Amino acid sequence: ETVNSEEVRCSDWAMVPKSTPRKLLPEHKAAYKELQIADTERCTAQETLDMARTALEDAKRHLLWAEERSEEANARFRTAQEAVEEIDIKRPDFKWNVMYDELVKFKERHGHCRIPASQPELAKLRVFVHTNRTAYREYQSGKRCTNKAHRMIALERLGVFSSKWEERYNELVEFKKVHGHCNVPTKSKENQKLGYWVGWQRGGYRRYKAGKENQLSEERIKLLEDVGFCFNVYEANGIVRKRRGKEAEEAVADSSD
Repeated sequence: ETVNSEEVRCSDWAMVPKSTPRKLLPEHKAAYKELQIADTERCTAQETLDMARTALEDAKRHLLWAEERSEEANARFRTAQEAVEEIDIKRPDFKWNVMYDELVKFKERHGHCRIPASQPELAKLRVFVHTNRTAYREYQSGKRCTNKAHRMIALERLGVFSSKWEERYNELVEFKKVHGHCNVPTKSKENQKLGYWVGWQRGGYRRYKAGKENQLSEERIKLLEDVGFCFNVYEANGIVRKRRGKEAEEAVADSSD
């Protein structure tokens, strides 16, 4: 049976003599002496290793206990923090909260947070939205810090920092959940604006493929692809459209090359 040298203990060294034999040449005595010294050092090292392994196991158990305690403490802190933030955002004596409540009511009436400049009575609310959007961009870029992050989170959930494109995209996602596709009809009054937006995305994609200026970035194209957006309904259904004018001439020239 093969013995692993790493598992051998000092007691396994049956050939290590307790003392050096007398009738030996000087070089043999030196070899025996070296063997005894090496064996002693090996035993000491093994004991140190065993102690270190025991200490390591104890440290692992302590680390596990410390991690569990840290998770419990963090959970307790988050609960307490959320309670304080909820109280803070509901205090009527804070001007920020008053403007936030007005914005919530505006969104309930209009479905968005884009305050028109044509209504003077909404000037303060417009400034409030603009100021917080600027602050949000600075927070995102690391130019500013805040101890009122829950306010930014509340505005983010309300949709203050979403662009008009993102709002329409979210509408498209909801449409897909209900209907199973992204081909929004423009004849339906209920989704007419969304249908026009879908058409604009397809037109923007054609300009993107042609290398022309458009509103679609690669990130937006990826988002549309992820939701199953069809950029060319005709190709998807195997329909060949007749092209006119210069476009048709270019197609004929390409086919003759």
